[in-house]
Amino acid sequence: MRPFARAGAIAAGLIGALAAAPIDAVLAQSAPKAAAGFVVSELPIHLKVGSGVAERDGTLLFTDVGTGGVIRVDPGSNATVVATLPIGIDVMGAPTGPYKVAVQGDRLLVTQGWQDVNRSEGPQDHALLSIEPGGAIHVVSRAFWNPYDLARAGADWFVADSGKNALFLWSPGSPEPVEYFVFPRVRHTASASQTLSPTEFPSGQPYDVDAVPTGVAVGKGVIYVALFGGFPFPDGGGQVVSLPIAASDRQARVEAGDLNAPTDVAVDGDGRLLVLEYGRFEVGGDFAPGSGRLLRIDLATGERTVLLSGLTKPATVLPLSAGDYVVTQMGGPVLRLTPK
Repeated sequence: MRPFARAGAIAAGLIGALAAAPIDAVLAQSAPKAAAGFVVSELPIHLKVGSGVAERDGTLLFTDVGTGGVIRVDPGSNATVVATLPIGIDVMGAPTGPYKVAVQGDRLLVTQGWQDVNRSEGPQDHALLSIEPGGAIHVVSRAFWNPYDLARAGADWFVADSGKNALFLWSPGSPEPVEYFVFPRVRHTASASQTLSPTEFPSGQPYDVDAVPTGVAVGKGVIYVALFGGFPFPDGGGQVVSLPIAASDRQARVEAGDLNAPTDVAVDGDGRLLVLEYGRFEVGGDFAPGSGRLLRIDLATGERTVLLSGLTKPATVLPLSAGDYVVTQMGGPVLRLTPK
């Protein structure tokens, strides 16, 4: 385990940044805008604090950290609550609960965040959980502090723990996941830090923050990880890095920098990165409504395309088998982006 200093706790308190005010009535909604060649629509799915989304045979599965629900929505938009998991507030005063959901055969895997600050931890807190077809909930492992996202690599699974700033590898049948990589702290320049708080970050002194891994996605022979970064969340302070899956000498390679608090990463059918930016942090303590974006990045050429802008605290992007994308927002409705 890696002990937290105060700054580390701020940085690793992911949901303190990700979900602090998604249901706050004072947040102004900015109309999402799709890139040329796409159309954006709002799905008739009502989540209190939308977080994760997965797909199985045309059915969508969501997690809601506002209600604790794991929800199945069929092609006719009929919603069924599959399970209800613990929710609460974390040490940063923000919601914690079921973050992400993934499909493993006929069952679901869910990353469950750390426990409510006002109660003792329960058996399902800070855990990787499985939900069986009949709704039974089993604890796969509680080796984490704050497991956030997960992605399949063959028969194995990678799990990003935003609390430990680490990536874990879990092989079904193994007793516990193993630590695959610990992300080093990210250094921001003095000028970037001073822009947000000139008194807290003196001139000439760079500022190191925890990496805070969020989204994970598997590519060809590599795992991509979005690094949200910690307070003070300067513009362009986030990254997407890659790690080789097979190599024993693991080194994180920066694939994309200059990102504004990336929360999720995925790979499209052509091998390009899809990156969700949570948005721009404002002096005053929150991320600007409507400042989130969905980017598509061609790693071969470096070309970046803004597929969707005007998002409010987006959490997950899911490429659908039909070629569309679904985007959940912690501060807004579930969206679908469709090529024209």
